Amino acid sequence: MQGESSDGPAKKRYDRKRPVVSFRVSREQLEKLEELTRDSGISKGKFVRRALGLELEKKDRIYRKGRGDGYRRAKKRYRVDVWCGMCGGLILVKDDDMKTKVCKAVARTYNWFHKECKPGDCADDQCELFDREVEH
Repeated sequence: MQGESSDGPAKKRYDRKRPVVSFRVSREQLEKLEELTRDSGISKGKFVRRALGLELEKKDRIYRKGRGDGYRRAKKRYRVDVWCGMCGGLILVKDDDMKTKVCKAVARTYNWFHKECKPGDCADDQCELFDREVEH
């Protein structure tokens, strides 16, 4: 621009929005980078920005896949299925109050106890005994 030095307000704004990044690479890496940018017809800066975008997308994709896989494994391992007494369809047990009711009903129906909590009047063949869960 006319009358504006290279350190004028526009240049300062540009530099704030687009800071310079400098890093060292090996001779072989530089040659590879130059080959890739020459062959693709893009600048080194654009190449690095694209690579960074691809890495961020890959990281996000890996996170989503891992989270989804973990959720499915946990659901399969820890979900308690309850079926409708009439149609046999699966009932979705949503909230904690309902889960507590289901757990209490199962424990009462099948006489489930911790080994050390077994009532004296309950015969071994009339109940199931379990170890106490240890908090970590």
